[in-house]
Amino acid sequence: MLNYFQGGFFMLNSAAFAAAFAVFAGMILVMSAVGIVCYIVAALGLYKICKDAGDEYAWMAWVPFLHIHCIGYVVGEYQFFKKTVPNLQWSIFLLYAASVVSALPLIGWLVGLAAMVAFYFILHKFYYILNAQRAAMYLVLSIILPFTMPFFIFAERNTALGSAEDYNYVI
Repeated sequence: MLNYFQGGFFMLNSAAFAAAFAVFAGMILVMSAVGIVCYIVAALGLYKICKDAGDEYAWMAWVPFLHIHCIGYVVGEYQFFKKTVPNLQWSIFLLYAASVVSALPLIGWLVGLAAMVAFYFILHKFYYILNAQRAAMYLVLSIILPFTMPFFIFAERNTALGSAEDYNYVI
């Protein structure tokens, strides 16, 4: 019987294993560092934006999974299928509930897709309030390269919040 781990293509020795482990550990460390930087940059930007908007819960920008409250607070309300959703800062947490349902085979996939599309519409309005001229570009780049979203938020943290009165992109 041929044993592939004793010789040939799959031969593993301690030096090769150590090198593979070092590369893998290095990749994990780099990805973790990028994730931490993105988290801090997004939290700084969201905190400043929410403070300027007058949100008493601006501290939520620093708490994972609660930072979405800041986006909902700035957006305020959104119109889905001719139905206005008020107090979006609290109802936006339903998108997280949709991610729990997304574990179901077909229905969950559809619910998860709908929640993702709804989040992107809300994110576009958020970007529109921050910078109406760059909102579409920010959204497209945030969809294609998700790690860019914190940097867009951070870049717009010092701009005066615009108005959503002329925002007419509704589902």
